Amino acid sequence: GTVSRMSTSQDQSGCSSTREPLLRCCDARRDLELAIGGVLRAEQQIKDNLQEVKAQIHSCISRHLECLRSREVWLYEQVDLLYQLKEETLQQQTQQLYWLLGQFNCLIHQLECTQNKDLANQVSVCLERLGNLTLKPEDSTVLLFEADTTALRQAITTFGSLKTVQIPEHLIAHANSSNIGPFLEKRGYIPLPEQKSASS
Repeated sequence: GTVSRMSTSQDQSGCSSTREPLLRCCDARRDLELAIGGVLRAEQQIKDNLQEVKAQIHSCISRHLECLRSREVWLYEQVDLLYQLKEETLQQQTQQLYWLLGQFNCLIHQLECTQNKDLANQVSVCLERLGNLTLKPEDSTVLLFEADTTALRQAITTFGSLKTVQIPEHLIAHANSSNIGPFLEKRGYIPLPEQKSASS
C-alpha cells in the first residue's frame, strides 16, 4: 500500500509540474492567435483606408480642376468682350473715315471738272471735319493675358497633405475594428502606413 501511495503522489506532482508550462503555452498560443487576427484586421483596414484616401484625393483634385476650367471659360468670355469693344470702336472710326473719304472723292471729282464757289465752302467744311478726326486707330490693338504662374504652381505643388496617427496602446492591445474605428473617426484621422506627414 505504501508503494502505491508513493507512486500516486509522484504522478500527481509530475502532472502538476508539466501542467503549468502547458497552460502558459496555451495562453501564449491564444495571445498570438488574437494578435495575428488583430494584425490581419489592421492590414485590411489600411487597404480600405488606402482606397478611401485615394477617392478623397481624386474628388478634391477633380473639384479644383473644375474650378480652374470654369476660370478658363470666364477668361475666354472676358477676352471676347474686350475684343468686341475694341472691334466696335475701330469699326465706328473706319465708318467715319470712309464717309469723309467719299466726301473728298466727290469734291476732287467736282473740282477737277468745274470751278464752283459753293464747292470751296464744302471743301472747308470737310477739311474742318478731317482736322477733328483722329487718323490713327482710336483703340489699342494689344490684348494681353497676365498670370502669376509662380504663385499658382506653388499653391498646386503644396496643396494637400497626408497624415497618420499613433493608436493608443490600450486600443492596440485589443485591436479590432469595433474599438479603433470610432477612435479614429472622432479625431478625423485616416491611418496610413507611414508615421511622418508627407506633402502630396
